[in-house]
Amino acid sequence: MIFIDVTAVVIRKNEKVLIAQRSLGEQSETFWEFPGGKIEKGDTPEKC
Repeated sequence: MIFIDVTAVVIRKNEKVLIAQRSLGEQSETFWEFPGGKIEKGDTPEKC
């Protein structure tokens, strides 16, 4: 089994939540997601 460390963030302001829609051609295209991503070598979760 392979584990990948990732981060995500929920940004809320004035009763609105920031989400992003994946671009066409990406895996799971047109799905909605919270900002974040894989933690790369040398990154901290906060920097990621």
